[in-house]
Amino acid sequence: EDNFARIGQTSKTFEFGDNLFISSETVIKECEESLDKEGLCIITIHPQDYKETYFNEINPQKFDEFLEILDWVKSSGADTKTFKDLVSCSLT
Repeated sequence: EDNFARIGQTSKTFEFGDNLFISSETVIKECEESLDKEGLCIITIHPQDYKETYFNEINPQKFDEFLEILDWVKSSGADTKTFKDLVSCSLT
């Protein structure tokens, strides 16, 4: 039985345990290392990572970081998947 949860993650944009936003530079570095080693990079991104904690507004500086990640993904030629795509994903 396929289980997309086995895929794991390479990088994430926020560390909830430490309440820490992770820079695009770090995310991209971790992905490049994983791509070189495994040929795969999984980034966990949540929309709330780019909002102000106490306001329901997007943080422009954080959103610029998100755009940097998207630009890097686009320039790398990588395929992108959502959780919906992965539900029926075969790992073999």
